[in-house]
Amino acid sequence: MKKLIILRHANAEKNSDKKDFDRILKEKGILAAKQMSKSLQKIVPSIDLIVSSAAIRAKETAEIFKTTAFKNTPIVLEKDLYYLQFTNLFYDFLYELEDDMETVLFVGHNPIFTFLAQSLSGNPNLFLYPASFLVVYFETDQWIQANNNTVKNTVFVNSKTIKKDND
Repeated sequence: MKKLIILRHANAEKNSDKKDFDRILKEKGILAAKQMSKSLQKIVPSIDLIVSSAAIRAKETAEIFKTTAFKNTPIVLEKDLYYLQFTNLFYDFLYELEDDMETVLFVGHNPIFTFLAQSLSGNPNLFLYPASFLVVYFETDQWIQANNNTVKNTVFVNSKTIKKDND
């Protein structure tokens, strides 16, 4: 069984004079990413690979998930994830994965990641708020067969509903 995690980057600064690609996480985003990484680790104890958009806010989110919960997981930066405009193009990334990887986390942007999560979950009302994620379980041992028809189950964790730990 393959597991795909679709994670929207955490809250980033707005209205800065930086280019959109270069926006950094706000303190609120950093705290949310730390909390959500712990929530993900309870559902998925280990991840084989983190694939992140190369945009600074996505990269920072991926690094927080790695350092907080998935220390030995490599991160690959994909600039093209930043530019995705159609959900079907996401599958180009998915189908390139090696089949020995069972669980892969993708960190990216809206609106594409929400559209993808809606499609895979079958829930047109699902919305990926910053730092929210969807875990998708596929009934297949090959990434090339991962699609809506092979989805066995999904688990959505909304960052808006997670209570903050005191640690």
